[in-house]
Amino acid sequence: MLGAIGVVYGDIGTSVLYSVKEVFGGGHVPFTPDNVHGILSLFFWTLTVIVSLKYVTLVLRADNHGEGGLVAMLALAAQTVKDQPRLRKWLLLVGIFGTCLFYGDGAITPAITVLGAVEGLEVISPQFKKYVVPITLVVLLLLFMVQKRGSASIGRYFGPVMVVWFIAISALGVFNIVDNPRILWAINPFYALRFIFEQPGTTFIILGAVVLCVTGAEALYADMGHFGRRPIRVTWFTVVMPALTLNYFGQGALLLKNPAAVKKPVFHDGTRLGAGANGAAGHAGSGDCLVGADFWCLQRHQAGDSAGLLAALADFAHQRARGRANLPAVCQLGPVCLDRAGGGDVQVV
Repeated sequence: MLGAIGVVYGDIGTSVLYSVKEVFGGGHVPFTPDNVHGILSLFFWTLTVIVSLKYVTLVLRADNHGEGGLVAMLALAAQTVKDQPRLRKWLLLVGIFGTCLFYGDGAITPAITVLGAVEGLEVISPQFKKYVVPITLVVLLLLFMVQKRGSASIGRYFGPVMVVWFIAISALGVFNIVDNPRILWAINPFYALRFIFEQPGTTFIILGAVVLCVTGAEALYADMGHFGRRPIRVTWFTVVMPALTLNYFGQGALLLKNPAAVKKPVFHDGTRLGAGANGAAGHAGSGDCLVGADFWCLQRHQAGDSAGLLAALADFAHQRARGRANLPAVCQLGPVCLDRAGGGDVQVV
């Protein structure tokens, strides 16, 4: 389970760094109690419906010999329509389209998560601002260099780090919720529905930012072959979901008290608790499909081998589930942990 926390949830676990900031930072939503409660309710129920119900409860059931991800789902779908070649062709096109979306996620997420984490240095001192981009590049370079170690081995290293991260963001959330416990009423879906019906235009504009709270949710399904269904479910409901909920609600309580904190709400009170920034460990599992199976599929399709591609996909997923498929190493984006020492110095761990 520790490995699952370190690999599967690094992506969605660090979405707290930028999700609330993107919603309120654009200036479309004023800082009123009703608006803050409405946005937090949207966050909570987006996590509940898309992750808890869709992925954890339903999608994880659709495994192909214990394997999950886009390739496994496409292979399962192809098996059900094996006697309908035209429908199989459309399924192939849908699978390739899904792969394209996956490439887009794989290109954007590492940059935004690690950059969002390193930006926490600016809270400690504005002088760090000019070093944010260089430090981000160095972190990404170093962590991509160790991706050859694979998901399981890297998960053992980053599992404890992500546990500390979830404890830290939970503590930050509780720290702010104590000042305004009424923020917990946002768990009521009434606030989300009221915001949607009263401000439909604004809702449409900010939905692109609200959905950032589920960035990396596809890793729950893609990594099922690495860690199994049960560890992913247990860690979501016992560790990740509670930590994310507490932190989002804590950010809402903080913004009601100090709207200026919207630039970096996670880090605003971090130094007061001795907490800092954590990088993103979220692509270890999803990157496996990204740089392995999906790229392999595109190669086969571009080579004109579309006729046998679906059958090959089914065999590939089966062999990978048995540990025989040789995939490239996965992308593992690790942590940047900051700790404020007793004397006030900042140490990069």
